Amino acid sequence: MAKVKTTIFDVAEYLKDDEELMDLYLEEAFKSRETNFILACIDDVARAKGMAGITEEAGLKNETTGTNVSPSFATILKVLDSLGITLTPSSKVTT
Repeated sequence: MAKVKTTIFDVAEYLKDDEELMDLYLEEAFKSRETNFILACIDDVARAKGMAGITEEAGLKNETTGTNVSPSFATILKVLDSLGITLTPSSKVTT
């Protein structure tokens, strides 16, 4: 029986150079309301854009980043700012 060679799937590779896809990806992540999933997706987008540049621009050179870390909200906002993403609250008021 022939062996099948597999590779680890990395969504960041598919997001590279596609700003619209990154936006849609994060939009869907935020809709999930699952914090760990949202953080993982932010990490995917940051890696797609180049994590080293993102952490430097966000002033996080000495902080640990990655999916096994629970960053502070301030850190998340810094990363989102460096990605060019703003969070805008909206109410669920129904009439």
